[in-house]
Amino acid sequence: TVGRRKTRKRGTELEKLQTENKLLRSEENKQANLELLATAVAQMSDNNFEACVTTLDSIDTVSFSEEDLAKYNSVKTTAYPKAADSYYTKGKSQFLSNNFTEAKTYLETALNYTSNENFVDDTLYYLAKIAEEDNDTVKAKELYNKIVKEYPDSNQLTNVKNALQKLNEAN
Repeated sequence: TVGRRKTRKRGTELEKLQTENKLLRSEENKQANLELLATAVAQMSDNNFEACVTTLDSIDTVSFSEEDLAKYNSVKTTAYPKAADSYYTKGKSQFLSNNFTEAKTYLETALNYTSNENFVDDTLYYLAKIAEEDNDTVKAKELYNKIVKEYPDSNQLTNVKNALQKLNEAN
């Protein structure tokens, strides 16, 4: 019985140490994420919005306090639209230079960070034109139809309808 008590005591001590270890790892993880948030804030202050959103995307907010979460959301609310605009501008520039591979990457990234920016329809239009370049008529039609359906006031609407007509006549 003395041996069993010692074994039970060791088991309890081991469980306590494992729990303590988990708590310490959790606190370490929280601190690392808070440091990333501080980095994102600094990047935003430097107007480096692309780096800022990349940093924000790597943060795990599970252990954040309400205050930390509010700060995270505030940075995200500011940085996402600005990063989207930056990626859109680069994508459009690459598109106009016929660098479609680079344009597609920038434009798709811009869409990841947009919510209701006024260039979403243009972004979709450029991506549809790139899909046409890649002979992906299914994707091109899908994107054109999305513009017609979701952006009926788009400045690209005439171009979209013309492109859809051309694609439909080709099939």
